Amino acid sequence: MQNTVRFAMCVLLVLAAGCSKPPAGPPPILPKGPVEEVPSFVNRVWRVTSSPTVSPGSLYAFLSDGTLVVTSPSTKAVLGMWTYKGNILLLIHSGVPLYADIVKLDAMELQIKTKAPANPIEISFRLAEEPMPNDKPVGNPPTN
Repeated sequence: MQNTVRFAMCVLLVLAAGCSKPPAGPPPILPKGPVEEVPSFVNRVWRVTSSPTVSPGSLYAFLSDGTLVVTSPSTKAVLGMWTYKGNILLLIHSGVPLYADIVKLDAMELQIKTKAPANPIEISFRLAEEPMPNDKPVGNPPTN
């Protein structure tokens, strides 16, 4: 009986392993080479203030390990990748590479312009220091 159960478990594991989706395609090639100075927009949370394609209030975080975290008021967080080399910002979001130039960067504002040849898009961000006016706290408020 134990051998039958073990055999059935092995068959299920093999079948489950074969059911995973194949990758969508090769990942984009990220620039390689010596590490440049860390840009000032890294490890900060940026809130989209204006864009023709990205919802205002969406949050972007460019983590120092190359992870891109994107979320909006109506969606769950999505992980992607980013790199910045030679004044070119590469965002890989949902498997789609997007190259952009940084148009403006200071302590409170970040503005990028995509390099899409047919329809370049500008996205403006503001440092997300305070909650949006409609944001509600998560969890229970403290009791006294």
